[in-house]
Formats: sequence, C-alpha cells, structure tokens
Amino acid sequence: MADGPRRRDRCRIEPTTCSPPPAQRAMAERAGATVSETAGSHAIYVSQPAAVAELIKKAAAGK
Repeated sequence: MADGPRRRDRCRIEPTTCSPPPAQRAMAERAGATVSETAGSHAIYVSQPAAVAELIKKAAAGK
C-alpha cells in the first residue's frame, strides 16, 4: 500500500487512524466547539458541496 493521506473510510480497517465519531463529538463538546454533521462520503466537500458551502458562509459570518 502506498504511503499517503489516510482517508476516513479506512477507519474500519485501521482503527488507530482516526477517532470514532462518539469520541469526536465528546472532544468537540469539551472544547466548546460548534459541530455540524451531514451524511455523506469521506470527501464531504464532494458529496455534499451545498452543505459545506453553507457551513463556510456561517463561519465567515461569525454564526
């Protein structure tokens, strides 16, 4: 396997490459972060471009 960026969909195969979603949610809550979840592929900007664009607009507006 070639070295390169690890993809989110490989988490099932290599569990140490990313945190499970419940852990990510807990860490975000602990950090006081704003979280947005949308169903889609590991490349959310490709599978859900409108949702990503909306999130960027909200962040830029400070909302």
